[in-house]
Amino acid sequence: MTARLSLYQKAENELYKMDSSVKTKFYDFCHQFRLNPDHPSLDLKPLKGDGRIHRAKIDRSYRALLARAGSGADGVQQWLIVAVRHRKDVYEELSVAINRITGEIEFVDLGVVGQSVLQRAGLQLTPSPDEQDAPVAPT
Repeated sequence: MTARLSLYQKAENELYKMDSSVKTKFYDFCHQFRLNPDHPSLDLKPLKGDGRIHRAKIDRSYRALLARAGSGADGVQQWLIVAVRHRKDVYEELSVAINRITGEIEFVDLGVVGQSVLQRAGLQLTPSPDEQDAPVAPT
């Protein structure tokens, strides 16, 4: 299966500022994605926070955030790359929204929003006794 990729202007501006090695890997990623978006090396997955946004591996450190843009008349999948980020900045609890005033695509970290809501309500979550005693698994 092949795919057609478009690059959101804000993502292009972010990519322009990155190191040339990332740009080269991004070009390779685009080529591979167009040939087969389901290729195992791309590890294309929807984000848990917002199933409309998918992430795919560019390399070990960088991820592309993509949104499906439908299918063309020829049946080819169309995707929009909305951001290129370091993997530490691509959270499973990330959501996307369109700003009604500016029309820009904005990312919302649902984990931060949830914590903010708890703080406003005067609540603080504490780990259960089992979680406090459990050893932390190395990553």
